[in-house]
Amino acid sequence: MKISERICKGLTKPQFKLISQLIFGIFKSQDCKLSSIARALNEETTLKKTIERLSLFLKNFQNAEEVRDNYLGEVKKHIKDDTPLIIDDGDVVKPHGSKFEDLSLVRDGSTGKIEKGYASVGVVALTEYKLPIPIYERIYTSKNPDFDSENTETIEALDFLDNNFSKENIRVLDRGYDRGKIYKKLLETEVKFIVRADSKRNILSKGKEINILKFAQGRKTKFAFAFKKKGGVKADLRVAIVPIKLPRFPNEKLNLVVVKGFGKQPLMLITNLGKSRKTAETIAKIYILRWKIEEFYRLKKEGYNFEDFRVRNLNAIRNLSMILNFVLGILAIMGEKWRKTKVFSYFIQESKRIYDVAKFCLYALADGISALLGKIALNFCKNRRKYHDERQLSFFGKPDYSYVF
Repeated sequence: MKISERICKGLTKPQFKLISQLIFGIFKSQDCKLSSIARALNEETTLKKTIERLSLFLKNFQNAEEVRDNYLGEVKKHIKDDTPLIIDDGDVVKPHGSKFEDLSLVRDGSTGKIEKGYASVGVVALTEYKLPIPIYERIYTSKNPDFDSENTETIEALDFLDNNFSKENIRVLDRGYDRGKIYKKLLETEVKFIVRADSKRNILSKGKEINILKFAQGRKTKFAFAFKKKGGVKADLRVAIVPIKLPRFPNEKLNLVVVKGFGKQPLMLITNLGKSRKTAETIAKIYILRWKIEEFYRLKKEGYNFEDFRVRNLNAIRNLSMILNFVLGILAIMGEKWRKTKVFSYFIQESKRIYDVAKFCLYALADGISALLGKIALNFCKNRRKYHDERQLSFFGKPDYSYVF
């Protein structure tokens, strides 16, 4: 694959080399610790020198936007105009850290506890096989002088989507984004959106203000459909769709989709999409797929140990996260593109699963790629030497680039 060359287009050769090494090392080691990446590279120099070189690069690299734009050009080939864009917040917890730059307090999404760490806002797009492709993520901290507010971080993410994607791509947001400033941004840009409502929100129905949960509980559902929830559990969901308005935006016509049977309380989705039965069912299904972004965060943390990184500079952390997102994006593209090919079967075979591969195949694919690269007992750098003249005497044979990411 030459995708790393296209991602690094416009960079200097040393920058291209280091990003390629990081991508290769993360794929091979399935780890974000620079020591693990350095061991995977198997360089002739000392391990300490390799770690120092990678650490210095991550700390000083300032071309993140250029590389991200190149990456986006690659993944947009697999994103259609009707592909949902799922937006959610994340966290990177460092409970025992003290030397990391600008550590602040964040809520650990896994335990619900307040810990030291960093917050983030991320966006993924779902492929045809519902695999998450990361398209945006920014790690931030309230201790950093550039930080303004969570709303500002979210609006910057929405601006990024407006600049790079169609208005037809539905923005899907969880109830944490049920805020006036977020609705204002979505309505001003006239994009399609689905926002899960908070149970404390008030709405306008027939000119009267009422609590949205009380309103939803009193609605009769008009139709039903079967759906598989997270974990493959089948559920019979009952749905209703009714026109509403928000008190802060009384002139904007919106719809409320009420989904019953998904949990103890009705699932309440505010949207600017149409009000037909088919649309209501589509809205419910799209939102329920929102948990795919949680799978993305879980794969990032558990499959590649992102929370175990040791770089302490904030710019280095952001750059490492960006390069890991490139790895996960390449992984999703491979899972999408090769699913029905012998190449995909070979990777799955290398992963040596005990049971059948799950529909979310990225864990198995990551294990297979790591196992395959582990069989390549070659020095990564030595086999990327540039040969200026094949007639010149050399102690090394002609390099093989076929395995390089």
